[in-house]
Amino acid sequence: MKTEDIKPESWMEELLEAFPQAQGWLARHGIVCVQCGEPVWASLAQQIASRGLDVESTVESLRRYLKDGTE
Repeated sequence: MKTEDIKPESWMEELLEAFPQAQGWLARHGIVCVQCGEPVWASLAQQIASRGLDVESTVESLRRYLKDGTE
């Protein structure tokens, strides 16, 4: 998976397998990606929306962070 492949419909488990460093970024933004040591079974969009965040801008920000380290 490349950063360009990260979409709102991407599953959390697949995202974390490809980009384990995403967990810290997601946690800083209040997005739960691991519970009881296991990936949450939800899409990225579901988790983002459940926190009241804008899905598209949050996904874009995550891609940017994973690509070049900027928030």
